[in-house]
Amino acid sequence: MAQEYLPAPSNVRLADLMKEHNISQPELAKEIGCSKSTINRFISGAKGTLTHEQVLKIARLFNVSTDFLLGETNIPDRKNYDIAELGLSVEAAKNLYTGRVNADHLPLQCVLPDTPLPPGKYEDQAHCRNK
Repeated sequence: MAQEYLPAPSNVRLADLMKEHNISQPELAKEIGCSKSTINRFISGAKGTLTHEQVLKIARLFNVSTDFLLGETNIPDRKNYDIAELGLSVEAAKNLYTGRVNADHLPLQCVLPDTPLPPGKYEDQAHCRNK
């Protein structure tokens, strides 16, 4: 079961994540490409806001969903990943998304090509490998 947090506004949620991951305001500012004062204003609830790009960078840094970071859900699990993070080609991702390929019926090595094949088994699945 996924960890669930208490409801909180985004500034409190960010402060909690920073504390949990032991990241300071200057470190976070450097990671997402903004000033320390921008982070400080946002966390303190002053007029500061973050750009969409900064919110995405923060979510990726802490491996949480943007919905969690923005207080839309209390479950931090990230459900959307960049195709490159999954090791899939654009074509493979499109096939999975459109249902042309059902990942539930494929051997793991077909879905995640870098997964090693167990010795003496599944040699016939070599056709799944990207060449």
